[in-house]
Amino acid sequence: MSGDQKILAWLSRWGFAVLVSIGVVVAVAAAWRVHVPVTVPDFALKAETIYRVEVGAGTFLGFYLVTMAFVLALSNRGFSEIGVNGLKAQDMANKAQQDAIQGHEELLKILREMMSEIEVSDQELQTRLEALEDVQMAKSQDADV
Repeated sequence: MSGDQKILAWLSRWGFAVLVSIGVVVAVAAAWRVHVPVTVPDFALKAETIYRVEVGAGTFLGFYLVTMAFVLALSNRGFSEIGVNGLKAQDMANKAQQDAIQGHEELLKILREMMSEIEVSDQELQTRLEALEDVQMAKSQDADV
């Protein structure tokens, strides 16, 4: 394994963990250095420590969201659904492939229906041909008699 391959293997295994760890450090630094207002807001329960924790948590969540989007983009994926149930990541190329497969399955269904119609028509033609052959044999037997 060459040096570049080793680095890529290490990054693919530990890169996300390192990015999340950096996010934790950035969040702790932001929480530590944030300027707390003289009158602490009600959403922080009027406590300086809670205010700092909330700023740190908000910073971490924002950094984590950006990190997730970056890591997903590296593997050609992205957030496909954002709603009350959270974020759902989906492989973008896979979505296109699934749409193509579904289209092919619909075409295959139509082709199968057409083939069954052709088989029915073929059976009807075969039956008519046999009937004509029977009539022709009967006529040739009548002519021989």
